[in-house]
Amino acid sequence: MSAVVDPEGHASRILFQRVPEGKTVKNHLHLDLNVGGGWSVPLEERKQQIHAAADRITALGATLIRAVDEDQSYHIVMNDPEGKEFCTGIRRLSPGQIKSHLAFGEWIA
Repeated sequence: MSAVVDPEGHASRILFQRVPEGKTVKNHLHLDLNVGGGWSVPLEERKQQIHAAADRITALGATLIRAVDEDQSYHIVMNDPEGKEFCTGIRRLSPGQIKSHLAFGEWIA
């Protein structure tokens, strides 16, 4: 797993993650939108913020697929109007899941 991160911490992170599923169709970009307010926000408050964001996105034409609630992580899987999947929420990644980060062109361990 790799990510593009803002070293100042102001901009959103872009995470690149391998998935176990084999390729069955043309590649598409899957976005995870971090809308929960961060780990300092209590889980129930994060869930409320995530649902509010999902409601706004649904009003723009997206479809809610399912909510995933596991191990202090919470996110909602959605489809855009063309059927492309993305997630809203915040997901906890274990140190073992994060192998490297890309910080504006520099690989860091």
